[in-house]
Amino acid sequence: MHHFKCFPAFVPGIVLSLALISQTTQAAIESDFDDGTYPGTVGRGWVDTWVSSGGLIPEIISDDPIDSGSPYLHVDFLGTPGGYRNVLRTYESGGGINAEQTHRISWKFRLDEPQADFDNNFTTFDDRVHFFARNAPRSEAGTDASTSWAVFAHGDAHASGVAAGRTFWIYDNATGDSGFNTDNAVDTGVPLIPNNNYAFAVTINPEYQLYTVFITNEDTAASFTSTNPHRFRDLSATLDSHRILHFGIRADGDEFRAFDLDTVTIEQALGEVPIPPQIVDLFPFNLAVIKAEEGIQFQVVSENPVQEADISLVLNGTDVSDQLLFTGTPSQWDVIYAGLTADTAYTGEISVTSAGGMASQNIQFWTVEDTLTLFDSGGFEDDTLYPVGPLGNIIHDASEWFPAGVPAEIIDLNDGQFEKVLHRLQVGNDNSDVLEFPATSTGILSLVFDARVSNIQERTIDICLLPQTGGNMAGFLGWGINPGQLSVYDGSAWVAITPIDTEWHRYEAINYLSGPLAETFTLIMDGEVIQKGLPWRNSFPPEAAFGRLRISGMRGVVGDFGQIDNLVITAAAEPPPPPTIENVFPAHRAHFQVAEDGIQFETLSSQDIPTEGITLLLNGVDVSGGLIISGDPTHRMVQYQNLQPNQIYTAEIQVSNETGDNARTVQFDTIRETTVIFDVGGFEDPVLYPLGTLQNVTDGLGVWTAGRSGVPAEIVDSGEAQYNKILQRTQAAEESTDILDFSPFSAGILTIELDVRVSDSLSRTLDLALNRTGQTQRAAFLSWGEIPGKIGVYDGANWNEVADLDQAWHHYTIINYLDGPNAQTFDLKIDGELVGEGLPWDLGFPAGTPYGRMRIGAVNGLEGEYADVDNLQISVTPPPPAIVNLNPAFGAAFHPANQGLQFQVQSPQPVLPEDIHLTLNGQDVSSALVIEGDPTNLTVSYMDLAPNLLYQGEILAENALGSAQTLVQFDTFSGSEAMIVEAEDYNYDGGDFQDDPPPSGFTPGGAMVNGDGVGYLDLMGTSEIDYFVSNPSGQDPQLSYRIFDDVATRPTDDFLRDKYVQAGVSDYEVLVGNPGDWTNYTRTFKAGEVNVLLRAASTKAQTVTMAEVTANPDAINQQTMDIGSFEVPDTQGKFVFIALTNPQGMAISLDLDGVHTFRLTAESAEEDLLLNFLSFAPAGGATLPVEISELSYNTDGFRLGFLTEPGTIYTVQYRSSLSVGAWETLGSLTGNGAVMEVHDPAIGESQRFYRVLAE
Repeated sequence: MHHFKCFPAFVPGIVLSLALISQTTQAAIESDFDDGTYPGTVGRGWVDTWVSSGGLIPEIISDDPIDSGSPYLHVDFLGTPGGYRNVLRTYESGGGINAEQTHRISWKFRLDEPQADFDNNFTTFDDRVHFFARNAPRSEAGTDASTSWAVFAHGDAHASGVAAGRTFWIYDNATGDSGFNTDNAVDTGVPLIPNNNYAFAVTINPEYQLYTVFITNEDTAASFTSTNPHRFRDLSATLDSHRILHFGIRADGDEFRAFDLDTVTIEQALGEVPIPPQIVDLFPFNLAVIKAEEGIQFQVVSENPVQEADISLVLNGTDVSDQLLFTGTPSQWDVIYAGLTADTAYTGEISVTSAGGMASQNIQFWTVEDTLTLFDSGGFEDDTLYPVGPLGNIIHDASEWFPAGVPAEIIDLNDGQFEKVLHRLQVGNDNSDVLEFPATSTGILSLVFDARVSNIQERTIDICLLPQTGGNMAGFLGWGINPGQLSVYDGSAWVAITPIDTEWHRYEAINYLSGPLAETFTLIMDGEVIQKGLPWRNSFPPEAAFGRLRISGMRGVVGDFGQIDNLVITAAAEPPPPPTIENVFPAHRAHFQVAEDGIQFETLSSQDIPTEGITLLLNGVDVSGGLIISGDPTHRMVQYQNLQPNQIYTAEIQVSNETGDNARTVQFDTIRETTVIFDVGGFEDPVLYPLGTLQNVTDGLGVWTAGRSGVPAEIVDSGEAQYNKILQRTQAAEESTDILDFSPFSAGILTIELDVRVSDSLSRTLDLALNRTGQTQRAAFLSWGEIPGKIGVYDGANWNEVADLDQAWHHYTIINYLDGPNAQTFDLKIDGELVGEGLPWDLGFPAGTPYGRMRIGAVNGLEGEYADVDNLQISVTPPPPAIVNLNPAFGAAFHPANQGLQFQVQSPQPVLPEDIHLTLNGQDVSSALVIEGDPTNLTVSYMDLAPNLLYQGEILAENALGSAQTLVQFDTFSGSEAMIVEAEDYNYDGGDFQDDPPPSGFTPGGAMVNGDGVGYLDLMGTSEIDYFVSNPSGQDPQLSYRIFDDVATRPTDDFLRDKYVQAGVSDYEVLVGNPGDWTNYTRTFKAGEVNVLLRAASTKAQTVTMAEVTANPDAINQQTMDIGSFEVPDTQGKFVFIALTNPQGMAISLDLDGVHTFRLTAESAEEDLLLNFLSFAPAGGATLPVEISELSYNTDGFRLGFLTEPGTIYTVQYRSSLSVGAWETLGSLTGNGAVMEVHDPAIGESQRFYRVLAE
């Protein structure tokens, strides 16, 4: 079916969208009503059926056809006249066309209305014909800001002028503001004539949010073709979001109106929408205030080449294109104009043309050398503009006053100083007078005025800066809202900033529209800076322009007033920013830094930075004389190299030049061994700790907040020579706590030591907690006596006893692990004896959380009971070495052997290469490690991996801070050589199977991939033939892979193999729920010997048995023969490979050929076993590590034994020292599948180290 009878010629040089319409093949998606059914059916590219407005009765008829004699849809309204009459339908992305790419929507339309009725009734804006696409249905309304494309005709123009002339119009969001106005609409000139047949086509480019339109009246041949693409109205539209098509009309009042629709078609139309060039990154913004030397800059981006001559700039009516400076390429030009003159108002237009069309951008801005006066009230002295009496609707130069309903007044004080002023009276309701002045979008906008109020205790007058349009507010000041104060509204509350009185004062509100201080203002009163960085009430987009001042009398006391005089509004260019301080090392709160690395930073500025303008204070001491400064005057590199180890530093960096000053503070430490960071010194210092109530005091790096809640602790004399002055924390009638803040740490070991005795061991006398820095959330949390007679630890839910408690003095050591394998636990020692290890914190925290607060509390105890504390000390110890960035990760599968193994060793103290060890499959391969880098950050590689092996082993790294161990497990099998049998791909339909099934399942978006017998997706197994589940627990239908079976399947969190990545679907796992559950797997195997591995995860050690079904795999009561088992360890839920072994624990291989059915049976699973897949890999390498099971020594030397694999050659080597000397070969043997013994006479040796190599 041809959709159009004829096509107009196109504009030369423009690539247009409809040139090939008559040559296209059958449409991918179509609704032509030829089958005589309405509303149609789902499918064939349609998401749903046709939907219509309420009251419509669409019918399919054949009389007077629109298109080639075929039936069409007639839409009439037989109920109440008037209103919207729409039919809607949603097309599918992927259902024949890709809606994310360019595609064309075409249709035939006819307005069914007698000519006389049309002439008399189609007369208002509410009489309309409209076609549009939207992201949600709108059956009872017309276009709105959520439409993408739209074509429409109306009986009369909108108030903005759009839709005049009863012609078809196109929405084109030229301004980008989605407004409905003549700037954003195109008149096609094609008249709407009732009972004429029209053909429409809209070609959409979703990526660029553009579309072109073709319209033809097939009766009159009047037509329209877009010469430039039109822009979507909804610029938030995603690639395929707006796929709900709307076709309809509206009748005003009591009118009846009908229409006919036919041949709705959607087809791909790649490359048919011209892409015009884009003007981006334009500086300055519209209505900006800039310095002349900043010039104009913009970028032109185009899919079609743009030549320099195709870019023009007109300023104040003069073409200055020949002064443009270009860099870049015809597809991306950076353009600069540097010929601006100072103190000039500019309007202009940028135009760009390419084969894709034309783009233009209007600009309006000012160049200001000093300040630009936007408004000056002249003290309200002009009697023509400001006569005494109510403020009028006055135009004052380029500004205009819009008085309130009860306007302010101009009064004459006759005081010889202020004379006439603006008097804003409180009258019992809200009244705001608004001054509109020339708007600006960047730079500094200053409001300068004199003001006084009659009552400082009540709200008298508000002043607020507003944008050009909208109700949001910038700087917002109120007199008396907080009694006796001038206040600013910070977005949530009124905040007092300075006291006020009833006298006249000079105010300057300096608003920053752009730059680093944007959306703040500085307030100056009588020449004195009151406060900088005051917040605006609301936030605004960067290009927002501000051009209104609101002066209000609201919510005050009737009769109170505020008065304003000498109001002046000025604008200035954004000043150059102060110097920046960048790339500071060490970072803030960095720990365990190497002192020799020193401090480094950079500072940059548009103006020269003098070396004397750079200062550095360390812990309050000026060390600027030790700075090493290099680089250019505008880009200084700074170093300081005199740090000392085992120190905690606060570094204050300050940089100043003509543009201003900047500062940066960082805290870090150079601790490399256990270091005390706080010591109360036995509370002996009489200045810090005088007898009596504990004071708020700073003690070195510690800050006490006494009585943070309730009653403070006290410093008392214990009367004991050993303890002298102590801190006594007494239980009061209310919860009472004291806080000690100290330098925070997020890594390492933080130890709190203190002596404690309690007055009562059977009641709660003392709480102690380590807290997150500055917060109430607790890490380690202990209580003395919460459990009577016990020290208790809170685990986040309950108190748990950890040690006995009496009333004597004891020394407590609380060892907190901030990171590493023991992170967020602590050990407790009492009098040096370990009484609790790995004790839990109250709460868990994200890695890197700083801890720097200790809380001492008297909570929920007996009033009057107390605890005594002395000799409080806090220390930090750097963490032991860390092994990080291990590749391959633990449990990785199919790792290419030629990529080797890599990891990093990091530590605050150096790690020597000889202190890094790697053991793989029982062999120490440390001598083959390649170790590079700084001793505190070493990169380690091992490149001697062999293919087709399962590797298990350990990495060990140690230094003076301790040691770190990391287990490794991975394999180097080839996924292409091994046969992989997915655990979820068990037999179906009573023994049926597929060899090498493709991936099947669902994409993240829910689309099905394969299935319906291609792959195993949702194939139904037969219970007791294909699988057995003793106690089905049900499975989530949204997650299951085979929804009809009792076997629980779900997407796996194991690594995603390439075949699933390529298919775009999830991999699945089997969750085994009950002991004895089994699944059968049938496949056709190539002849050969294979090693069998199971990919599984478990939270306990358990056995999975593998058997072969030797008869009747398609019937109940199958005959099976056990082959071996997979001894699954507790993997802590991580997936690993487990080899098939015999009862002796020896890995076994299978000799296979042809069709075999295997059964996996979980012997003790309780929803704690996950199966991913089986791997049948060609045999050829040892799959299990060598494990020495027997080791003894007597007078004839050493004896060792280990389980062997048949045919594997084992070489036993030894040496007398683990770290000194070369390995010597003791002998070799060939494995027989049993434990074999080796004897080493070792004459005169008291110790030996052995390793066994298998090949």
